[in-house]
Amino acid sequence: MRLMSLFRLINWVLALVVAAMLWRLAGTDLAQWRQAEQGVQALQDLQRGLGLMEMISRERAPSFAVLGDIAPSDTSPQLTLTRARQRTDLAFQSLQPTPPEVQRARQVVEAVRESVDAMAMRGRVGDDAAKQGNDVGRLRDAVLLITPLVDQRAAATGTAFPALASDVSAAMLAADLREEAGVLGTWLRPALLQQRRLTEHELTQVLQLRGRIEARKILLDRHLGAHTMGPAVSEVRERLALGYFGRTQLELQRVIDAGMRGTPYATDVTQFGDAYVPDMAPLLGLRDAVLAQALNHARDTLQQAQTSLQLVLVATVLAALLLVGSMALVHHRVMRPLAATAVTIQALADGEPVAAWPVVERDDEIGAVLGAVRALQASEVARRALEQERAELIEQLSELSSTDSLTGLLNRRAFFAAGERELVNAHRHTIDTAALVIDIDHFKQINDSYGHAVGDQALVAVAGALQGQMRHGDLVSRHGGEEFVVLLTHCDLTQARGIAERLRQTVAGLNIATPLGSAFGVTISVGVAALDLQQVALDDLVARADQAMYRAKRNGRNQVVLAEDLHDNSPGLDERERRLALVAG
Repeated sequence: MRLMSLFRLINWVLALVVAAMLWRLAGTDLAQWRQAEQGVQALQDLQRGLGLMEMISRERAPSFAVLGDIAPSDTSPQLTLTRARQRTDLAFQSLQPTPPEVQRARQVVEAVRESVDAMAMRGRVGDDAAKQGNDVGRLRDAVLLITPLVDQRAAATGTAFPALASDVSAAMLAADLREEAGVLGTWLRPALLQQRRLTEHELTQVLQLRGRIEARKILLDRHLGAHTMGPAVSEVRERLALGYFGRTQLELQRVIDAGMRGTPYATDVTQFGDAYVPDMAPLLGLRDAVLAQALNHARDTLQQAQTSLQLVLVATVLAALLLVGSMALVHHRVMRPLAATAVTIQALADGEPVAAWPVVERDDEIGAVLGAVRALQASEVARRALEQERAELIEQLSELSSTDSLTGLLNRRAFFAAGERELVNAHRHTIDTAALVIDIDHFKQINDSYGHAVGDQALVAVAGALQGQMRHGDLVSRHGGEEFVVLLTHCDLTQARGIAERLRQTVAGLNIATPLGSAFGVTISVGVAALDLQQVALDDLVARADQAMYRAKRNGRNQVVLAEDLHDNSPGLDERERRLALVAG
């Protein structure tokens, strides 16, 4: 795997790991925030439910007041009852959407109200105290219908806020105490109203209620003592200790004792209610104080959860930005320079030119690596330049060793090396081959008349004319001085003679300029010899063509002579004749 691909893979793995961790943290905080929000809502619903139960219970006293009066002429008790009912209706409306339990409780309350209104319309109904107590007591049934909803909200609050379990239990116990204290007063009302002895059923209900009240008080004290309560709760507890759980309990005991013995009561129903009802009020104050304290704690917890969630979200964004920034920085500062360096090094290794080199403007480790590679590249460039120069020098030396420096034609050594190979191939495959020996006529006179520079110019011109008439694969060489040798492959004697004649005519058409502005022409003498399959050495073939060339000189120059004609018609030239021909040019 390439380093860049590995880097991308690591980036993705790190991104996924960080994202998973942040998602876990965010998910946990989000769950805690939602739980706290639901807990606050449940606590508020609990508060409204307990408030509704309170409002329903508070309709008992004004209902009894209306039934005990000569209403409807006197409107004061009726006005109190109307206001109590309005408060209850508002409490019902606060629970939206209305649960089924609350709807059934409202139906019970409406039925009780119709019964109370019907009895109140008949005037004084003191003789129907038992019926009054039973009808008004049905308000207790409405409260009991709401109790499961309140218990459900209390459980939801405890689940969301385990630390508030004692507070919620204390608030519900205080509400139950208020309800049972009110029911206790309801059971005593008929006997006090009629100033009679308590019936056995009434006494049983009263004693059971007192027992439950005492048990709930013990539980309430235990929950309130579980942890430190605020000053508002402590103040209400002191009022309850002096009031309802103090003097009110003593008064209750006196009323119960009188009701059991059948002795006259020391108070009537109105006096009892005026003393009893106010002492029950702190029970609701205790409930409200505990709930207010719990609600404040719940809201603080919700705020903390919200703040924690916001911090996690901010941390998530910052972590993502940091991760992306780090990846981008590493990519920009490390990976991209390394990738560019790798491409450059690979180009150097492949012998390719480097179009652009990474700019080194850093003093860290990557900068050191880039600097070292740049130095290596400079060294490699210098080495390759030296190698190129060496190769060119070798090529030049090779060319100089195989070519004539003046004319650019093959020199004698290179000609014979290449010619021997061609001759072997000709013998092997029976290929017609011929040799031409060419000599410039009167070349010594040209040097003497115009100087060696013009003579060299004439040599170059003749060499160019010869080279221009050659076929692909023919060998042309300068053997020294003014003599040239040509090896023609795939060429018989007749074709060789035609080529030689064409060369002679081409050279005869040359004009060589002199420094004085004049020009002169040159001619050549050409000897032609065809390869005899019995011959093996190239020297023999060239020697035969050379003899023919000298015969051309003897015959008047500027002509072509075949070696075959020379051997057929006359003996070969001796050494003396050759020297004479050379001297004459």
